Amino acid sequence: MSDQEQPVKHTSTYTVYFAETDAGGVMYYARYLDFCERSRIDWFLNNGLSQTNILEKHKGGFVVSAVEAKYIKPIQFESKIDVNISLKLMRNSKLILRHNLVCSESNELKATIDITFAFINYEKMFPD
Repeated sequence: MSDQEQPVKHTSTYTVYFAETDAGGVMYYARYLDFCERSRIDWFLNNGLSQTNILEKHKGGFVVSAVEAKYIKPIQFESKIDVNISLKLMRNSKLILRHNLVCSESNELKATIDITFAFINYEKMFPD
């Protein structure tokens, strides 16, 4: 598969809560990753890919091996955010997902985060 970004494969929408922001009402940078993780799990579950079943069947799972984040504009308290996931690369035991965080109301891009996953065998602690 090429490095050309594929169409949106999944969208999850979340509301930014007070606990996810600083005193100025701006979402903490690390919470962007939380939104990405929640959206990825939703995408997997919607496609019948339970992490528990993968672990039991293959004795392994997906682990993050790299994160590349581009924060474009701040996300504010009480904003509704769409996390759009697209497949950037899938090869052997490597998966790269692009997460575009977009304001639901204005459709304004707030961040682009590429997360690279490796599928590892937990018994060997090595990619399968």
